[in-house]
Formats: sequence, structure tokens, C-alpha cells
Amino acid sequence: MKISTKYLAVILILFIVIFVSGCVNNTNNSQNGSQSINTTNNSSAASNITVSVIYQGAWNGTISDSSGNRTVEGDGNGRFNLGNQSSISIDFQKLGNDSLQMEVDILNGTNIIERQTTTIPFGNITISKNF
Repeated sequence: MKISTKYLAVILILFIVIFVSGCVNNTNNSQNGSQSINTTNNSSAASNITVSVIYQGAWNGTISDSSGNRTVEGDGNGRFNLGNQSSISIDFQKLGNDSLQMEVDILNGTNIIERQTTTIPFGNITISKNF
């Protein structure tokens, strides 16, 4: 099995474990270049949830929420309004072989609930959040 295939398999397993358990990992992960900051923990208001992607290249991802799963893609910044949610799970990947930073934010209105970044080539960001 190639290293990239192993890497993707490990990420998929991690995504499933996080999604099933509803846990949120807010630690720095130096192995995949991802950094996470939990800036607001406002569990009483989840009426205006938005996912924001900031990256100067191509990316794709999956958003799972109360409406189901959807695949998204973009080239440059992107924003997805999810409305009222009790929980979401997202998985985004850079499609560029570069060291540019990709940032993914989950917002409730204008408040950043969680932010993760990666600068590694083809880097991946996975977040699960209960509100």
C-alpha cells in the first residue's frame, strides 16, 4: 500500500471515529500540519452556522449536517450557509502541492466557533462540532 493510500485510510478512519463519537479535537497536530483554535463555545445559539474556506487554490470537501451529506469544491475562497444546526462534520482537502495556508472556519453568525489551518501539500482538515 502506498504511503498516500495509508494516509487517506487513516484520515477516513479518524473522520468516522470523530463523527460517531461527536468529539472535537482542539490540539495542534504537527504530523499533518493542522492547527486548531476553539475561539467561541456558544452552545445555546446555532441558528446561523456558516463554513468558510480561505485558500488561494483548488480544494474539495464534504459537509455533513441535518440535511445530509454534500460534496463541495472550489478554487479560492468559499462560504457555505448551513442555517440552524445541532451538529456538523466537515472534511476539506487542499488539491494543491504547495505550502500555502488553507483555513477552514465554522462560524455562528459572525463568531468563529472553530478554526483549523494546514500548510502541507494536499493537506486535510476535519472538524466535527456539536452545538
